[in-house]
Amino acid sequence: MDWPKGILLCLIPAFHFSCSNQQESESFQTSGAPIEVTQAETDPPIDSVRKPVRYKVKEGHISYTYDGIQRGTEEVYFADYGMVEIKFTETVRDNPFSASEEKISLITYMKDSAIFVVDLSTMNARKIDNTLLFESAEESATRDLNEVAESMYLDRGGFIEGKEAIAGVPCDRWFIESTKTREWRHKGMMMKTMIELPRNFVKVEAIAIDTISDLPENIFELPENVSIQDGMSMKQWIEELSKPVERRQVFDVRPQKER
Repeated sequence: MDWPKGILLCLIPAFHFSCSNQQESESFQTSGAPIEVTQAETDPPIDSVRKPVRYKVKEGHISYTYDGIQRGTEEVYFADYGMVEIKFTETVRDNPFSASEEKISLITYMKDSAIFVVDLSTMNARKIDNTLLFESAEESATRDLNEVAESMYLDRGGFIEGKEAIAGVPCDRWFIESTKTREWRHKGMMMKTMIELPRNFVKVEAIAIDTISDLPENIFELPENVSIQDGMSMKQWIEELSKPVERRQVFDVRPQKER
């Protein structure tokens, strides 16, 4: 599958970016009562040379559910306006080559110019080159990755259909014609996405968001017993994940003669 650059930016780990210079405080809502978030907690710092940012929110925790061809849950924690992020994915995916389901149990950790994807069933991991994210930031004078992403959507015939609340927060609902994809975005955070497939669909939806509570201690640390392998770009990784389990061995680090 040939993945357009804009779609690559939105898949691992949720490259749905944002920030703006809105001078206001506003109300966030998790699955419970509204939470007041001040500008200091949302607006990225103003530097003479602004660092790339994905979200307008400094840090937080989002819980997602998957439905359609892939089903399960995902917990995402982020800091540094989305430039540091870890997610814990526990899902099953339909296997088109058999009646069985493929279990997906992953940790995906992004920091600096690398992504580490850990298969919890084997404790093997792939280190993925993430320089594409930083190269994309150069396309914005303010290094605002939300601006870059939405510009890509517009270039591909995307438009905002309307506004809708997801997990208690207001979102712009985008439709991208070229990929038959809808995205609900809040301050650069992907709160929901729906992808239409020939015989199925993929839906990922946030069910709770917390941008106030302290993040768990040491949340951005990988397990000590992980074996990390180098040598894959983000585009290559996504192409591998698009293959059924019988056609990919991205976590199998045994020598060829042992297979």
